[in-house]
Amino acid sequence: HSTGILYENAVSAQQQLGIASQAATNQGVIQIYSVDTMADAVATSKIAQSDVPDNMLSLLTTLQAVKS
Repeated sequence: HSTGILYENAVSAQQQLGIASQAATNQGVIQIYSVDTMADAVATSKIAQSDVPDNMLSLLTTLQAVKS
C-alpha cells in the first residue's frame, strides 16, 4: 500500500513540475511580446518630453504660411 502512495506522490510531483514549467514558459513569452510595447512606450515618452513636437508644430505653421 505504501508503495502505491509513493507512486501517487511521484506522479503528483511530476504534474506540479509540469504546470510550473508551463507557467514559466508563458511568463517568458509574455515578457518577449511586451518588450516591443515597452520600447515603443519609452520612445513615445522621450519624444513627447523633447522639443520635437514644438519643432514639428513650428515647421507645419511655417509651411502653411508659405502655401498661403
